[in-house]
Amino acid sequence: MKKTFILQEPRQYKIAAFWQESHEEICVYHPDHFHNKIQTYKTNPLNTDDDIKRAAAERFGVTPSDEYMKKIYKSKTSCGHYFRRVWRGIFKPMDPNLNYNPINSHQIYQSAYTNSLVASESLFLSLKEIFKNIEPSTKNLNTYSHKIRELLILACTEVEASWKAVLAENSTKKEDRYNTNHYVKTKDLLKLDKWSALLKDYEHLETFTPFKYWSASNPTSSLEWYDAYNAVKHDREGNFERANLKNLLNAMAAMHILLCAQWGPQTFYFLNANRYSPFHTNSVPDFSLADLYVPDTTGTFQAIMYFDDPEQFKADENPEPLIQRLF
Repeated sequence: MKKTFILQEPRQYKIAAFWQESHEEICVYHPDHFHNKIQTYKTNPLNTDDDIKRAAAERFGVTPSDEYMKKIYKSKTSCGHYFRRVWRGIFKPMDPNLNYNPINSHQIYQSAYTNSLVASESLFLSLKEIFKNIEPSTKNLNTYSHKIRELLILACTEVEASWKAVLAENSTKKEDRYNTNHYVKTKDLLKLDKWSALLKDYEHLETFTPFKYWSASNPTSSLEWYDAYNAVKHDREGNFERANLKNLLNAMAAMHILLCAQWGPQTFYFLNANRYSPFHTNSVPDFSLADLYVPDTTGTFQAIMYFDDPEQFKADENPEPLIQRLF
């Protein structure tokens, strides 16, 4: 694995990355270049990390001062490596020049990507039908019905399908049966508590943060909507009132967020994949420079297993969030 460094290019908002290709060569990656995104340069012998950083600084046309060197961070993954079904990028729809999305989800995941979106779109459309009979207003959040119960169960099984897939794709150890003690491990990897969503046309409702209080110590009960799903699935007569609109909306928002966290928020953006969701992605995790994926010299990626050894993917540095750096 090649130790990879990433930075904000001098005098620009764009990011760039570089790594040592051989004892006297570095590779520099410019994602915004239309041609020759990855270029290889001859250098003096490279014996230390600082040698690599100084050689890259020369290519960027800057003096490798101490202050400049502090703004170069070691990537948590080396070039050409990524975690399957885990999006790491920059999404700024109001300023597309800042966007960074090195993984083409449709191309890489193919049927898994398509099937998950077809399944979710079907449930999202069913939610719209609910709105013809129950207005999504604060006064109606405790309204419950048989149809809401059916959709709550289906939405939560889709959420479970995403959790299971992320766990299975990022670990060589497969479980015979998964439960919330396993599912909660996806919270940090996908940064689920950092996402939020709004219901389109009904922004007066609360901002939905279905994973905000998810806790490893209480992995089921800390998700009120998921706990309600279990309750109404196993004991409808005793828990029917928990099949309410509030829990359904949170379950649907959780499904939307999980799809964004896997495939990227551009999935539901009209200028990109433009798949249907009744939700608008309100906030995404503000990833640090060290979180972003970087392709290798061939421009491709190879999957690595996060859960086999999560500690190895912690960067030495703890850079501030990227968007805070840019603004």
